[in-house]
Amino acid sequence: MAKYVTHEELELSNQKILREMDKQFNSLDKKLDKMSANTDIKSEQINTKFEQVNTKFEKQKVWFFTTGISIVVASCTIIGFLIKFFK
Repeated sequence: MAKYVTHEELELSNQKILREMDKQFNSLDKKLDKMSANTDIKSEQINTKFEQVNTKFEKQKVWFFTTGISIVVASCTIIGFLIKFFK
């Protein structure tokens, strides 16, 4: 025996299913938003780490050049003193 439904019952059933689907999609959207926000935070943390590394290299480069110039100046002074001393 076949079961039949009225249009009203069919509409109510469809609305119920659509509401449930909307709830599931909203839940999925919220989860995706949380994941996206988490990804943005991680991306910013990575960018901060790269900036810290770049700053460290810049400081090392300045230290290297300053040390090199100081060594050259000290060497010239010592050589100049030795030349004057042995004349």
